[in-house]
Amino acid sequence: MRIQTVKILTLFVLLFASCSTPDISQKTLASILCLASAALFTGILCERDFNMPLGIAPLITGEPNKISSSDVYAVFKLLPMFFLLVVVYTSGLGQRYNLLVFFGLIASSFGDYFLVYQNVDKMYFVYGMASFGLAHLLYVLALGFRPLRLGLAVIPFSLGIASQYNLMLGTLPEKLVIPVGIYHLLIASMIWRALARKSVPHADGTSPSLAAYGALLFGVSDSLLGLNKFRYPFVQAHLVVMVTYYAAQFLIAHSVAKRKAKTA
Repeated sequence: MRIQTVKILTLFVLLFASCSTPDISQKTLASILCLASAALFTGILCERDFNMPLGIAPLITGEPNKISSSDVYAVFKLLPMFFLLVVVYTSGLGQRYNLLVFFGLIASSFGDYFLVYQNVDKMYFVYGMASFGLAHLLYVLALGFRPLRLGLAVIPFSLGIASQYNLMLGTLPEKLVIPVGIYHLLIASMIWRALARKSVPHADGTSPSLAAYGALLFGVSDSLLGLNKFRYPFVQAHLVVMVTYYAAQFLIAHSVAKRKAKTA
């Protein structure tokens, strides 16, 4: 890894380590650094996909136009997820919801990593899909099944079925039909449970509204990824997918309950 990359990463770590004060909590600082690193990565995408001369590649790697190293690319793709893990961790993992969201973010990070290298080994796409499927399952378990609200399941599951059919009309390989179908069921379930949980007030300190909006954005991100890969490739795909994905994970991470202040 180039020395410039190490310097940038060190800067993020030092900012987090040194700037946390009574006035700026670790959670707030991690949220700010998450947004900053997500903006940095979207800039990297703009340089790579649209040849925009933003000067990020020379700053990070010394390369003139865009970052060519998959390893460097993976590091900066995962950096926002690292700070979201800090957000949830500093909120406390004692509550079941927080713990499951934390592990969901870890599973998502593995998915991000595998997708970076999917062109090296086609199985990495399957590993990535499995990792994100596990993340959706963990989010479903975090959201729970009370209240059930079966009526709210109609739209997400209908859209999931329609998306599956649309991909099957494209270039979706036959061996991926069942795995992708299961994946659609998992993300539809996550959206259903998030909407159901939002429909009633909760006294556990969590934010059902943030989780619901995050789940919806996750569905949008995954749908665009599938369309680009198997149906309608478009040049803006990766940028739009990552922006909606980071927004989704940011909202889900910030839906966790806050750590209760210790009483004297």
